[in-house]
Amino acid sequence: MGKLAHFLFRKPFQKIGMGLLSLIMALSILPVESHAFNLFNSEGNDGYYLSITNDPDNIRVVPVVVYDRHPKKQKMQAFLEYDQTKTPYALFNTNKWKLPGVGSGQTSKTGWLEDSVWPIYKKNGINPEDVSQDTMLAWTFPGFAGQDIAEDYQASQKDLDQAMWVSDTLVQEFNSAISFVHSAVQKYGNKDLAVMNENQFANMIVLLANAGRDANMNGSSSFKYHGVTFNLTNASKEEASIQKPKGVPSGAYVKITVKGHEKDATGLFIEYVEKGYRKGQKLHGTLNGTFQNIVEKKGNADVQYLNWKHIVLQSNSLWSANSITFSNIGRLNEPSKFEQYVTDMFSNTITGLRQLLGLYSTTDLITNGGIRGTDNYYNGIMPMIWMDAASILHWISYALSWMMIIGAIVKLLVQRNIAAINPSERVDMIHGIKNLMIVGFALSVFDLIFAGLTEFNFLLVDLFANASKDLSFFGTEPLGMGMLASIIISLVFFFFDVYFNFFYISRALVIAILYAVGPLYVASIAFGEKYRQIFGNYCRELIGNIFVQTFHAVILVFFTSLSLNGNLRTIEVIILLFCFIPLTRFFKESIGASTSTADTLSGIATAATTGLMLSGMAFSRGRGKANEMKTEGSAGVAEGNDIRMKTARDFDTRFGNWKRAGSALGSAAGNLAKGGAKTILGAGMAIGGSATGMNGVATAGGFLMGRGASDLNAARHDIHADSRPLKTMAQKAGQAIDSGLLSKGRLWWNKYTGEHSVLGSGVMPKDVRSLADKSVLEIYDKAQFSNQTGITGFRDLDNAGDELEVSTGFVAGQGFAGGSFRHLHNTDYEARMNEMVDAFRNKDLEAMRAYQDRGITGIKIDKDTNRVSLIMDKKRTNIGNVYHSGENLYIQRKSYNDLPLQRRSHDRLSDRKYVPKTTNPIEEALNPKKDHEA
Repeated sequence: MGKLAHFLFRKPFQKIGMGLLSLIMALSILPVESHAFNLFNSEGNDGYYLSITNDPDNIRVVPVVVYDRHPKKQKMQAFLEYDQTKTPYALFNTNKWKLPGVGSGQTSKTGWLEDSVWPIYKKNGINPEDVSQDTMLAWTFPGFAGQDIAEDYQASQKDLDQAMWVSDTLVQEFNSAISFVHSAVQKYGNKDLAVMNENQFANMIVLLANAGRDANMNGSSSFKYHGVTFNLTNASKEEASIQKPKGVPSGAYVKITVKGHEKDATGLFIEYVEKGYRKGQKLHGTLNGTFQNIVEKKGNADVQYLNWKHIVLQSNSLWSANSITFSNIGRLNEPSKFEQYVTDMFSNTITGLRQLLGLYSTTDLITNGGIRGTDNYYNGIMPMIWMDAASILHWISYALSWMMIIGAIVKLLVQRNIAAINPSERVDMIHGIKNLMIVGFALSVFDLIFAGLTEFNFLLVDLFANASKDLSFFGTEPLGMGMLASIIISLVFFFFDVYFNFFYISRALVIAILYAVGPLYVASIAFGEKYRQIFGNYCRELIGNIFVQTFHAVILVFFTSLSLNGNLRTIEVIILLFCFIPLTRFFKESIGASTSTADTLSGIATAATTGLMLSGMAFSRGRGKANEMKTEGSAGVAEGNDIRMKTARDFDTRFGNWKRAGSALGSAAGNLAKGGAKTILGAGMAIGGSATGMNGVATAGGFLMGRGASDLNAARHDIHADSRPLKTMAQKAGQAIDSGLLSKGRLWWNKYTGEHSVLGSGVMPKDVRSLADKSVLEIYDKAQFSNQTGITGFRDLDNAGDELEVSTGFVAGQGFAGGSFRHLHNTDYEARMNEMVDAFRNKDLEAMRAYQDRGITGIKIDKDTNRVSLIMDKKRTNIGNVYHSGENLYIQRKSYNDLPLQRRSHDRLSDRKYVPKTTNPIEEALNPKKDHEA
């Protein structure tokens, strides 16, 4: 087998395969969606768009870099920066024009851009909706990406690095200034901004940006906000005594002080930075002569400096024109329906596997986080149930070991008779007596030593876990933007989670077995010196498996210390996770422990999970094809009626187009399936092979990933073939899906609508699906569900998934008065929430018991924002799994048959069909009149 693998994967193929694997991993350097690895884009103008959106819930603005590529040469109007708001940010004169304030109410929001900002442009002779196609882009790197000549310029890593530098300096400094103003109001002012609504936040950053620009232009400025007067001055003197970030120009700082508290409340902040392309700036020398002239062109030069006004102009414009904030930033560049379908399929498969497997996070496994650090686990190694089972075998081994010692004593008595005539036997007898004494002592302290080793390991791991506050961020996959590139990265992180879970589970099994049979290995010493080596190997194996966790904790702390606040790039995290495998082997080999058992199990597990995942996606694709076959007949009749109304010539032309489009789509689907399968299988083989030391398997995995990437690229070209009929097909398919006819039928059938519906209140799902276990999967628009229920998130509290933490926008003492949920203020829902929160805060035992019977077992109140989260019992609230994908939220609702009252029944019936009463799980549990079914 080894010769065959060597024959199939010779050195050239090894280099190609591993090179392609490295390429795929390198793509994860990009902070967000990368059309450089988008399967549905070709060549054309490109640039990195630094989008900035408001995040009033967290009192900040959020920068996200988007790779803005177009399949053919485009005008600046087609680029995301302009296309979203029809506002040329580069033409806004921040030195002379003030940003208008933001009032309260929906009208002030929607009218801020068109009714307040655009008139400023028009007053100065600029029509925002009718600008030259060569107009520079302020937040796209480079700014000339929309010009004809830009077709000859390929945006590269240096452009991305410059966009990231502006994000890390200017935008983060603005966030620091926002935090300074907000904290000052809460400390010295009216103290009424614990929760800010969107309009309040938008107005605050307008005031701050205007004052900051005035201070740097005129020397000083001030503004009053919620009871606090802020004084801003140019900080050219103060900045001379500090170490500035490299690249920040002189005079870029402003000093902000709170009037009356100058000694306690003062801060220095960067108010503007160079964009980087103008003469004398960082990237000017990297441009050829043509592009150097373009960025300096009189009347249409690139932006020289970006400042706080530019930030606010973009973030408030996106909010005003399209209601885009950080919570729905995916709307900036929505993928096609086909691409969304593919990403949803992968995402749902990964999410479902995580939930079905019950995976622990890598950090929890290494640091004994979550349930692993509780009394339910024996020193974080194994569940107490496993330890109890091992203890039974342990005492059996004790009995057997004493029987072995009796046999050794009989052997010594025989030796004693022989020793009288043989001096060499006398020496063996003396050693045998010594060994018996060692065995007796070792058996008496075995349990104490084992408990001491495991406890010492637990304490060391806890010590290292507390050495860094950012360990929880290590090993977590980056925020996905619903793109295929992010799905591939998610697969890599998923396989690592599988590897570490199997490693630590197999470690627990090995330690349990070693503990169970330990007395037998101790008793083997009594049979002579040659058996000491067996006991020595046993000790090394036990110590190696126990303390490998401490070694992992040391590595984890070191790796997270490599980056400030634990903010590692994705490629760095992937490489560091790979490093765990050889370093673990090195540690165990260095102390003489075996590396084969746990590593082999982990490698096999990774490969097995890969196979399961491929089977799951094949089943999903097969089910989709079956559904298509069911509806194919009616669709064909409808299309045929339309065709018969045309002439013969028209029919031939259109039929040819549809045939080519169908062929292209079929070919794309085939290549996509093959490419996805090869990529997934290759990733599993690469990680599993690395874990087990099987270099041939790892190399084969890299080669498969490379072949998978080629197939995926072929799918891209197939999709682009005959794009016009394909777009028509996609539009008609989307209209058929979005028509809601099938979903309306499913809602009626499951009693969400119609005369038989018992649904009381709550947000209506956009679709429901009946599952095999008689439960129902409700599918919601995530933003709409949050808006109508006040629920901001769901999270399982334990690995068993029996309890759910439900985060809300409800603020203790204020209700839904602020933030994005003002429409829920002064409602019965808010009143019942108040009653429930007061009951738990005041320790009203009778009321608490009533809420617990209805499924609310407790609450959490954030100490900073006072926002309330509910701890809910899934079984009492009829909730199964909860997850989201893209803009959809999925909630499984089911009726359980194992609640306390039902456990007394001898009949174990299957779960009953779920009948909806309200779709808001909080409202359902709050309603005291609800007669909960078990």
